[in-house]
Amino acid sequence: MDIALQHFRLEIGATWLTPTHQRSRANTETKLLLLGHAFESLGIKRVVFKTEVLNENSRRALARIGAVEEGTFRQHLYTTSGRARDMVYFAILGEDWPRVKAALMCRLS
Repeated sequence: MDIALQHFRLEIGATWLTPTHQRSRANTETKLLLLGHAFESLGIKRVVFKTEVLNENSRRALARIGAVEEGTFRQHLYTTSGRARDMVYFAILGEDWPRVKAALMCRLS
């Protein structure tokens, strides 16, 4: 989503899976491939994720893959109906990647 190569940063967002594939091998493998491409192919140093504060499932999923919660941006986005959305930011840094990668690979084995 938000790609800032000059700052070695990008955002992975809008990963949509049906409920039957959430918390599945497919989701784990997808994250491993996306993060591997970011850190190993592109040389990214920071991968950002954001999710609505109300989306507890996504927040738990991001923490489960090793992303660190960094803070909440209040009224950061608005829905088409005008409802304010508080967004929680998570990140994985390049220095975190070996640990996160090992954990994702362990889950797949």
